[in-house]
Amino acid sequence: RALRVYRRMHGDEHINVVHMLNSLGDVLYRKGQLDRALAKYKKAHALSCRLLGEDHLTVSAVLSNMAVVLGDQGKGAEAIALQEKVLGIQRRNMGSDSDTVATDALATSLLNLGCSYAELGMLEEGQARLAEGLGILRRNHPERNAREGGILSNMAQICILQGKLDDALAMLNKAYRIFR
Repeated sequence: RALRVYRRMHGDEHINVVHMLNSLGDVLYRKGQLDRALAKYKKAHALSCRLLGEDHLTVSAVLSNMAVVLGDQGKGAEAIALQEKVLGIQRRNMGSDSDTVATDALATSLLNLGCSYAELGMLEEGQARLAEGLGILRRNHPERNAREGGILSNMAQICILQGKLDDALAMLNKAYRIFR
């Protein structure tokens, strides 16, 4: 109903329609209706590309949501392809390391991508993305925080799978000190 109101007010080709489609996708996702959510995200993606171009941050946000749905549907390789696309758009748009908000978003994308790679057994790629995201997080927030501890814990789990137990132990001890 809200989408009809937006379309009546702004027409079909308006950025608010993109945001409404994306929000509808979010609600459907939270309700567990993954196919319907993905359909809304795909419409939002197509419209945002037409209105803003394929290299806009709004497009990357929609693609990120699509990647989450695909991952939950067990389509890990497709999810990673979209996450890589999101990362590329963010890198091109977010500028220097001096913008904390932008680089925090970039770090989050790297962390999500790292976990996705690890879930598919692509441990080296996963570890590299997690390490890059951790580096950005540490530059932006030199004080220790729970987010850093969580990343270290994820990295330690990958080290365990790789048989790098001493590295895993060191990371888990750092995470423990942060959480303590």
